[in-house]
Amino acid sequence: MKNKVIWIKKPKCAGTSIENLLRDKGCIYYVDQYTTQADLNAPENQVICVRAGTTGRMCIHKTREGQYLERPPSGGMEFFHKLLGHGFMPLHDMARRFPDFLQAHPKFSVIRNPYDKFVSSWRYLKKYRDLPAANVLDNLPGRGKDFHDWHHLTRTQQDCISDASGRTWLDFAVYMELDIEQDFARILHYLDIPYTPIPHKNKSERQAVSESLTLEEAQQVARVYGVDFTGFGYSKDISQLQPTSPLPQWNL
Repeated sequence: MKNKVIWIKKPKCAGTSIENLLRDKGCIYYVDQYTTQADLNAPENQVICVRAGTTGRMCIHKTREGQYLERPPSGGMEFFHKLLGHGFMPLHDMARRFPDFLQAHPKFSVIRNPYDKFVSSWRYLKKYRDLPAANVLDNLPGRGKDFHDWHHLTRTQQDCISDASGRTWLDFAVYMELDIEQDFARILHYLDIPYTPIPHKNKSERQAVSESLTLEEAQQVARVYGVDFTGFGYSKDISQLQPTSPLPQWNL
């Protein structure tokens, strides 16, 4: 049986770039509410993409021709989303339905400095991009009112890689500030897939983080996303974006 890895995909963490590469190689499979054990075991599905959260409006599926399209959820799941007012959580669902599979395969996620992640999410969201950072931090979106914006801006990265009980599933971290290309090359080698450089999609030009936040705003970011600074080994010194004590890297 071919090797498999599980990618816990988080917003604003090189996801679109990696996604495009894996789609071109035809090896990615998206977990959703329709996923079966047969889907997970299929040999062509080598990278199991478990998105940390999705909106209730759309989910991704692959056509027989190999194209990836978005479709709205149907039936009971659509009612479920509307009733609760938030999106479907693939990682939580997979931990409940396929715990053995989740446990059996190495799981990775791309980690990003919380300062840089906040600035990227703030500049990305239409509702917030024109507001001062201080206003955004004082009025962060809640999960129940706007799941999409909450997932991108308010939700911590630590929460994205944990199940409903708070258990962290991550086996190894790929840091955006370190050699992400080398780490990804090792993943592809493990999968016996030819290496291709990661294409830089959705790459936006912006000021340095230290130029985007005042000292007071940076201190507030450090308070709001404190669990990410400590959990992933980042310094709260805004001039030091690289992790000072990173989590284990690829070691298979």
